[in-house]
Amino acid sequence: MKKALILTVGLALTLLYGCYNDSKNGNGKSKNKTDAVKASPKNYKTVFENDKVRVLKKQIKPGEYTEWHASPTSVYYVIEDADVREHYTDQKPKEQKLKKGSVFYQDKVKQHMFENLGQTNAEAIVIELKKD
Repeated sequence: MKKALILTVGLALTLLYGCYNDSKNGNGKSKNKTDAVKASPKNYKTVFENDKVRVLKKQIKPGEYTEWHASPTSVYYVIEDADVREHYTDQKPKEQKLKKGSVFYQDKVKQHMFENLGQTNAEAIVIELKKD
């Protein structure tokens, strides 16, 4: 009986600690996953990969967040106009108005996540450079 009580209390504390930890990470999402495709498979799909680059299709529905992930140096091609907020672990969030057809370069990011602030899907092709 005593062992069962100790195990139950231990399990409850472990679950509470996990919920508390996740609640501090923004939108209840864990910052432990690093690869975008593994962390947010509903938002990122690999469309091509070789030893030099990986090409992803990124799609974030209105009001949706991606999971926390790291990104290597990348080039983005914006498919649809979008208003997004990029959250970082080491700096303030940055809001961006992305225009269809625009292209931009982003240096490696240790941990970040995206939030779609608009009313339409945020879509882009992401070309990740493997040789940083």
